[in-house]
Amino acid sequence: MTAIGSWWSSTLGKKMVMAVTGLILFAYVFVHMLGNLQMYAPGGREMINEYARFLHSARAAPLLWTARVVLLGCVVLHLWAAIVLTLRSWKARPKGYRVRRYR
Repeated sequence: MTAIGSWWSSTLGKKMVMAVTGLILFAYVFVHMLGNLQMYAPGGREMINEYARFLHSARAAPLLWTARVVLLGCVVLHLWAAIVLTLRSWKARPKGYRVRRYR
């Protein structure tokens, strides 16, 4: 098995995939929020309208499609890694922890 294959199948590799994809998804939400917050800036009506015109222009189309593909890939990888890690966790400890009942 190659080094990348070994990393890809390891638990640490899956956690790293989750971390990186989570950061990318968080960055998208943050940038999206900044774009929408322009409406509260001085002259916000014109700023948000210019932002909308840019997003609907032909110049932004390749950027938007690239972002959509990257975000979709991140969501798929993030979910896949989460499911695999959860199943590994359940398999490693099939019996749950002792439940403590406090008075």
